[in-house]
Amino acid sequence: MDAVWMIDFATSCDMPLCNDLAKLEVALLFEYTILPVTPDMLLFFAGGPESTEADWRKLNVRDWLGGVPEEVMFNLLKELQKRYQEVTASWAE
Repeated sequence: MDAVWMIDFATSCDMPLCNDLAKLEVALLFEYTILPVTPDMLLFFAGGPESTEADWRKLNVRDWLGGVPEEVMFNLLKELQKRYQEVTASWAE
């Protein structure tokens, strides 16, 4: 961790007592650790196997993927939906 922690008084205001502690905890969990996000997790975060392009736009999934072109995002999520359906169909056999 080579980041520098600094108190930013420009954004300070009256907040609950443990607000800073919660912010630190979230930063340590999500900014300084590697959480494995599988393709299935991405699909479910994006609304699940029944979600549509409109759902993905509403959830701003494109931003999660680093601002990739919308067409790339749609193709990726459609491929994940197809893969999920194939896997669940094989379970039913």
